This record gives sequence, C-alpha cells and structure tokens, in this order.
Amino acid sequence: MTEIILKSADIPKAVAVIRSAIDKEISRLEKGTERSLERLKQFEDRYQVSSSEFAQRFAAEDLEGKDLEYVEWMGEYRLFQQLAEDLTLLKNVAYASRP
Repeated sequence: MTEIILKSADIPKAVAVIRSAIDKEISRLEKGTERSLERLKQFEDRYQVSSSEFAQRFAAEDLEGKDLEYVEWMGEYRLFQQLAEDLTLLKNVAYASRP
C-alpha cells in the first residue's frame, strides 16, 4: 500500500479539506460510471452482446454502424473501466493519524 505523508501547520484542517476533495471526486466518479453504464446498456441492448464480450471479440466490420459505433462503444467501455478503477482506488483510501 502506498503511503502519503502530509505536513501542514494545521493537520486536522488539511485532512478535512483532503477528505472533502476525495469525497467530491468519489461522487463525480459514481455519477460518471452511472452515465457510462447507461450508454453501454444501450449498445448492449442494440447488439445483444455484453460490452466485455464485444471488446474481446468484435471488430468494426461486425457492427451495422461500422467504424463510428465501434469507436463510440469501445471508447465508452474504456472510459467506464477507467472511472471504475479510479473509483475503487479512492474508495479504498485509508486515513491514519500520526503525532
């Protein structure tokens, strides 16, 4: 686990500000993953295949919309993966106090 050491003249206030910033980022990431999941569901419903299977098996030529939809779907899937990864990372931040 990575450890970050914070030095400040007012540690409690600095920690509160950092916690608040992380909480806001978590909220933003949660909203982003929800929007991304909604968009992915549209693609999945249209083509009757999960996004993970699509990413592994298909090429642009396999879709009716060809290149544009392929790029949009893959882009959305990769965006979702990155948002989910960042969200998991921030939700697992642990705070420890030291004298």
